[in-house]
Amino acid sequence: MTAPVELSGTYQGAELDDIIRTFTASRPGATPAQLSFAITTSPIWRDSIKIAEAKRAQHAAPVFMYQLAYPSPTLVPGTDLPVGSPHASDINLKFANTDYILNKDQSRERLATARHMSDLWAGFAHTSRPTAAGVPRWPAYTPIDRGTMWLDARCRIVNDPARNERLFWENQACAWRPTSQVTRPC
Repeated sequence: MTAPVELSGTYQGAELDDIIRTFTASRPGATPAQLSFAITTSPIWRDSIKIAEAKRAQHAAPVFMYQLAYPSPTLVPGTDLPVGSPHASDINLKFANTDYILNKDQSRERLATARHMSDLWAGFAHTSRPTAAGVPRWPAYTPIDRGTMWLDARCRIVNDPARNERLFWENQACAWRPTSQVTRPC
């Protein structure tokens, strides 16, 4: 049995119930803490999608999307629950900064994830395409397949990750925007 998810913010009542129901269905087995982190940071992913689609619409350069999939064993403060991969937990990994002082997790998986991330970023800086040895070819993002690199010790491409969550937020945005502000079909 899991404890209820507690969220602060502007969501209440039926709207909050819909959010929790959507994320619980999307993430079976997630702890309440993991659901809380996912819900409170999901606007960052939603906005990343908007930025990627706007950038792609410029037809100037390919766009590449990723999500950190490495499940950090770092604990939620004051609990024995792991946080998973919350927002900003990828920053030091991008630079292969695996300093023990910064993060006590020195597992082979975390070190491999850091190597993949830093190699992909270096490949992108060198060739304008994120490439690295031992990592699948990273396709450019399109609104059709929404190919996203799942960064972990074993990287993989996931098409339209968190699809139900994305659709939930898109439907919410349409429900709250006046028709005159809707620039694409909802």
